This record gives sequence, structure tokens and C-alpha cells, in this order.
Amino acid sequence: LTLSRIEARRGELPIVPQQLRPILAEALASAADLAHERGQSFELRCKRGLMAPVNPEALSTIVSNLVMNACHYTPEGGAITVSVALLESEVRIDVVDDGIGIDPAHHQRIFERFYRVDTARSRQLGGTVLGLAIVKHIMNRDGGRLDIASVLGKGSTFTARFPAPDAAPNPSPNPSQIPR
Repeated sequence: LTLSRIEARRGELPIVPQQLRPILAEALASAADLAHERGQSFELRCKRGLMAPVNPEALSTIVSNLVMNACHYTPEGGAITVSVALLESEVRIDVVDDGIGIDPAHHQRIFERFYRVDTARSRQLGGTVLGLAIVKHIMNRDGGRLDIASVLGKGSTFTARFPAPDAAPNPSPNPSQIPR
């Protein structure tokens, strides 16, 4: 249903300058609680007063899905960091964990609906296996890009890139970027 709503609301969610830290803090509250329960360190790195053109609902959905996945796939005692930067042509949000990592063979498919890298482990964690598909759809709808860098046993970095206003189009993607 969420994916259908995203597809149906194309262009209906306004993108306006917003302070990012309050939106992110609210979106990450549940993940921060889960990280605390699991003994994981959790950090949000976003300058106070940082403004960027975003849709708060879309940004919340994107970041909360990425961070909840990081919490679920990072062992107890691990670390999760969300870093935000406003660059010349984009807003960049990195979700970094030192969890189990994802084999590069799966990088192109993990954003597909219902795709599981490890069915046995995923079933233990529950969930619909739609979070990353939802993130991808929102990013595509809003002209953004989602990148992944991951090494088995070392962790993952998911990078959400949103175009800044009047930004030039991004150059063609490198092989580690997720196709639209």
C-alpha cells in the first residue's frame, strides 16, 4: 500500500526549505530506541540550523527505513551513524553501520520488492522486506539517487543524495550506484 501511495502521489509532496535536524531527530527516534536496547551506539551528525529543500514526510520515510535496517543487521554493541551534508549540488545523507554487510552480488537486487539476501536470517527479524523498495521509489520520484557501499562482515553505507535547487544534473552513475 505504501508503494502504491508513493506512485500515486508523484508531484503532490512539496519540496521546500526545511531545517533538517528536527525532521531527522523525530524520524530516528524509534531506531535510536532499538539501538539503545541492543547496546548499539547511535549518532546523528547534522549541524543545527542546516536547511535544505526536502519534503519532511519523504525524508522521514527514507531515513527511518535505512536506519531501522542498519539496527536490525548490526550486532549488539555495534555502531550506527547518520551524517548529513549540504554540498554544492546536493543534500547527502549517509547511514553507516558496522554490521554484517551485504555481498556485492546482491547490491543490484536488494531494492527489489520482497528480495531477501538471507532468507533464514530475514525471517528471524520479521518485516515485509519492502523498506528498501519504498526508499528506492521515493528517491526515484524526487529525482534523488541511492548508493550502497558494503563489505561482508564489515558493514554498510547507504547514501541518499537529493538534488539541491538549481543544481546541475549528476554525471552518469558509477558501477556501485543503484540504477533508477
